[in-house]
Amino acid sequence: MMNLSYALRLNSSIQQHIVHLLCIGLSLCLCLSLNIANASAQAVNLEKGITLTDSSKLLAELKLKEVKASGKRLMNLALGLHKLGQAQANQEPAKAQKIVSPKKHISLLVHGYKSQGYEWIYALQQLTKSSEVYVLRWDWTLCPQQGAQVLTQGLNTLQELNPQADIHIYGHSYGGVISSITAANYQSPKPLTVNVIASPVGGYPRLEQRCAQSVSKLTQNLSKHNQTPNKALNIHQWRTQKDLDGAFKDMDNDPQQVDWHGTVTLLPREYKGHRLGHNWSISWVIDQVIQK
Repeated sequence: MMNLSYALRLNSSIQQHIVHLLCIGLSLCLCLSLNIANASAQAVNLEKGITLTDSSKLLAELKLKEVKASGKRLMNLALGLHKLGQAQANQEPAKAQKIVSPKKHISLLVHGYKSQGYEWIYALQQLTKSSEVYVLRWDWTLCPQQGAQVLTQGLNTLQELNPQADIHIYGHSYGGVISSITAANYQSPKPLTVNVIASPVGGYPRLEQRCAQSVSKLTQNLSKHNQTPNKALNIHQWRTQKDLDGAFKDMDNDPQQVDWHGTVTLLPREYKGHRLGHNWSISWVIDQVIQK
């Protein structure tokens, strides 16, 4: 009886172990399936195009006196392209063609990684005085090439709806990286100005390791070695002083340093009594653009 009881317990233990292993296997398969599904969904979303929404009513809620709260409201916008102006809001993407007014000058703002939005509030208030302004809310976890695809879709949408418009892109930090990649692949004869602000376009090691993508290679068409640049493209690089920029000051080299066509402006050390660092750079640049 002892041998039979032992055998039964052993058999039961083996069965439990097998069931446990099967559960682990099923869990791994499920996780793998979910990862594949998520990756596929991301690819599908990129192929479907970008949603254009009139979010003009939000502009009245974006106040400098409540800059942090205003930044949160801005970043709470759904992913996609948002118009901020005086037109009556219309949330139906299918009617996008009806909500885009044919203004001559359009500003497209592209935020950076983990943006809190507040760094854009002053710029929005200033630019909307003379320009039709759009904000691209994009998924900053995307790798550079994929992020640039989203921006390119947004740019193409604006150009299709406003064929005569003079479009200016303002890309800050990681937003400047995807703006640069979009510019490097720009082949249209329509005029386009790209402002790259406090952006690690020379390469950011952690980003490039995670994505296995070289920013310098993705933007090589902007290099002065390119003898046939697109004459319709104007690119302006606005560099912060490395030791004042909290995003770059601890790096061995300044990731803003590149040898491109276009202009380069080194920002001063102070702005309105503040250290002119990473986020203040946007406001300073907008002041310079408006004064021209």
